[in-house]
Amino acid sequence: MFCGRCGGGRRPRLTPSPWRARWAALVSIRPYLTLWFSQSVSLVGSGMTGFAVALYVFDQTGSATSLVMLGLARMLPGLLTNLIAGDWVDRFSRKRLMIISDMLTGLTTTALLALMLSGRLELWHLYAINLISSPFEAVQRLAWDASGTLMVPKRHYMRISGLNWLTLYGTNITATAFGTALYVTYGLYAVVLADLATLAFALIVLAFQSIPQPVLDEQQKSEQAQPLHIRILYGFRYVLARPQLAGLLLVFSLFYFFHDISSGVYTPMVLARTGGDEVVLAKVVATAGVAGMLSALLVSAWGGPKRRIRTFLLGTLSAGLAKLLFPLGRGVAAWVPLQFYSSLNFPLKDSAYSAIWRQKVEPAVQGRVFAAIHLTGQVAGMLGYTLAGPLGDRVFEPALQGPSVWAPLVGAGPGAGFALLFFFSGLGMMGSGLLGLGLPAVRRVEDSLPDHDGAPQPVPAGD
Repeated sequence: MFCGRCGGGRRPRLTPSPWRARWAALVSIRPYLTLWFSQSVSLVGSGMTGFAVALYVFDQTGSATSLVMLGLARMLPGLLTNLIAGDWVDRFSRKRLMIISDMLTGLTTTALLALMLSGRLELWHLYAINLISSPFEAVQRLAWDASGTLMVPKRHYMRISGLNWLTLYGTNITATAFGTALYVTYGLYAVVLADLATLAFALIVLAFQSIPQPVLDEQQKSEQAQPLHIRILYGFRYVLARPQLAGLLLVFSLFYFFHDISSGVYTPMVLARTGGDEVVLAKVVATAGVAGMLSALLVSAWGGPKRRIRTFLLGTLSAGLAKLLFPLGRGVAAWVPLQFYSSLNFPLKDSAYSAIWRQKVEPAVQGRVFAAIHLTGQVAGMLGYTLAGPLGDRVFEPALQGPSVWAPLVGAGPGAGFALLFFFSGLGMMGSGLLGLGLPAVRRVEDSLPDHDGAPQPVPAGD
C-alpha cells in the first residue's frame, strides 16, 4: 500500500512494542488470571494460618518435634491420597471439585475458630485439623493445575507456570509477614478470621468462573470404568509407556533428590559457618525470595522461549552449578550472589518443565498423570531431605572436624562437613542435568511426542 504523503513510498509498518505485546498476551488469558488471583489470595490466608499455628504450637510447647509432627500431619495425608485425587480430577467437574475442596477446608478452619472461642483448643486438635484438611488441599491443587491447560492457548503454558511460581514465592513472603503481624498484635483468632475471609473471596470468584472440561474419547471412557486400583496407577503406566516422559521425570526427580539433601543441611551449614549468626541466614534466605520473585515475574511477563526442553536442561545445569559453588563460600559476600544466581533458575527451568507436560499429556488424563509425577518428585525430595540429617550429623560433619583431604576445598571445623555434603549434592544436581542432555529421548521430547490439540473445551451447564 502506497502513501502519498510519503512521496509514493510505502507506509511505515507500525509494530507494537514488546511490552505492549506482552500486556496484550496477559489480557488474552484474563479468565485464568482471575482464577489465579483469587486462588492466590486464598493461599495467602491458608499460609498465614499455617504459620501462625506453628508459632502458637511452639509458644505452647517449646518443642521442635511438635512442629515437625504438625508439618507431617499436613503433608503426609495429601501425599498418600494424591493418586485418588488425580483420579477424581479426571472423573468429575474440576470446578465443582475445587469448590467442594475449598468449602471442606473452610469447615476445618471454622472448627479451629470454634475451638478457640470455646477455650477448648488442644494440641491434638491442630494435628487432627491438618490431617483432615490435607487431602482436600491435594484435590484442590490438582484440579487447579489441570484446569489451566484448557483455559489458555498452548503458547501461554510456560507463562501460567511462571504465575504459579509467583504465587509460591509471593504467598510465602506475604503470609509470613502478615501472619506474624496479626498473630503478635491480635492473636490466632485474627489470623483465622483473615483466612476465612480470603477463602470466601476465592469461593465467590470461583462460583462465577467458567472452567472448561476435557472431552473424553471412547478409550478414555472405558478406562474410567476400570476398578479404582487400576485407575489410580494409570498415570505411572502412561509415563512409563513413553520413554521421553519417563526420562524427563527421572531427570527432574534426581535433581530434587540431591537438591533436598542440600536443603536439609542449608541452615545448619550457614549457622555453623557464622557462629550462629541468624542475621546472615536471614539475608541469604531473603535473597532467595527476591531472586525467585524476579524470575517468576520475568517468566510471567515474557512467556518463555519456544524450546522448553533446552530451557529446562540448561536451567538444571545452571542451578546445579550454583549449588556446587555455594558451600565453597565462607560468608555473606559469597553466599548472597550465589544464592541470587541459584534462585533465578528455578522458576525458569521448572516453568519450562511444567509446560512440556501440559503440552504433551491429553487434558482428559492430566489429573492422574500430574498426580503420578507430583508424587514421584515429592517422594524423591522427601527421601533426600530425610537422608540429609543423618549423613550430615553422623558422617560428614565428624569426618571434617580435623585435617582431611577435603580441607583445601571446604575447610575444617564446624560446618565443613555440611559444606562437603552440600558440594556433593551440587555435583548430583549437575549430573542430573548432564544425564538429560545425554539422553536423546529427553532432548527430543518436544519433537518426538505429539502435542494435544489444546482446543478449549465446552463448559457443561451449571459450571
